[in-house]
Amino acid sequence: MRGHNLLSALVAIRNSGFRTILTILIISIGVAGLIAMQSAIVSIESNLMSQFVDLGANSIKVDDNIIQKAGKSDAPPITLDQARRCTQHFLELGFITSYHRLFTPHAQVTFSSRSTNPNISLIGGNVHYIANNGYSLACGRNFSEAECMNGIPSVILGSETADELGIGKDELTKGNIVIDNLSVNAIGICAPRGNSQNSDDRFVVLPASYLDQQYSGDRSYDIVVNVPDKISPTRIEEEIIGVFRQIRGIEAAMPNDFRVIRSEKLYSELNTLVLSLSGAALVIGLLTILASAIALMNMLLVAVGERQREIGLKKSLGARRSSIAWQFLYESVTLCLLGTFLGVVIGLTTGYFVADYLDGPFIVPIQWIGVSFVVTFFTGISAGILPGIRAARLDPIVALRTG
Repeated sequence: MRGHNLLSALVAIRNSGFRTILTILIISIGVAGLIAMQSAIVSIESNLMSQFVDLGANSIKVDDNIIQKAGKSDAPPITLDQARRCTQHFLELGFITSYHRLFTPHAQVTFSSRSTNPNISLIGGNVHYIANNGYSLACGRNFSEAECMNGIPSVILGSETADELGIGKDELTKGNIVIDNLSVNAIGICAPRGNSQNSDDRFVVLPASYLDQQYSGDRSYDIVVNVPDKISPTRIEEEIIGVFRQIRGIEAAMPNDFRVIRSEKLYSELNTLVLSLSGAALVIGLLTILASAIALMNMLLVAVGERQREIGLKKSLGARRSSIAWQFLYESVTLCLLGTFLGVVIGLTTGYFVADYLDGPFIVPIQWIGVSFVVTFFTGISAGILPGIRAARLDPIVALRTG
């Protein structure tokens, strides 16, 4: 009997035509929004948390990321000269200090007849950039001080970049690599960083002094000071502020036009941001699914009125009330599950493009896909109860007469 009810429900769904399509689309929009937002948040979280990994557990970062007027930063960019002077000061004190600048996240790299997609991060750094940002060399060598100071066109490849170009240890000395229009000499390949969610290995690093000559623009440098465990980060933070104010020529009465942030504070801020985004996405997604449930229930109530003759005929042929009610429950749940399946496909597709736009990893939010199917399953049951009861209570004689 239940199999017959399911078959009848599928036939009714097919015969509903435009109304069925509209209902499935309404449900799919709610699910797609939830999946797409959660997928994007996972990508954002992975990108943001990678910044914490880059900094290390006990590091201090200097950048120009301060908000002043109308939500915008009026801070002048940190120049290569300023980054060098600050870095040199703390290197002389015995702290491993690096500086770097992201010149473009959309570089294309070519070696021999092979080219990468135009989504390679082009980074300019100093000799300490690799070690200070959580990387190690798999083969080859690091930059020399002379290469960094004199702007020699040497490049270290991220592991994914090297794999895509088919470059290993033996190929490092076999011809130059072309990055956009720049011909450079590959000297090393980084080992994978080992984070399965966000490898951050699609990059190339060159001496900042070389790239600064080749690229225009006012993008700022970041400085990272690695503080040993036995030294107070607070004291070093205060010294960084004093040194950098002097380098920037900031008068005593003027506020800082740069930001100094410790890694533990950054982690706290990132964690709060991710939780807020995830909560907002969940609320929006559930509200959309709730609206879809109301729309579905109204559609089924209208269907009860339009199908009175069908219901009356089934009852006159011996169909029980429970059988009629089950058919509408099956219709409701089936529409919800079909809408959920379509919504998951749309949501994952949207999430993929969002992750690509954000230069982050695309990670399938499996748990949220499961939540979506469970929520919409019970949504289908809830939306089908009232129409099912109303259809089951119809008097067959009245239904045949009015239908």
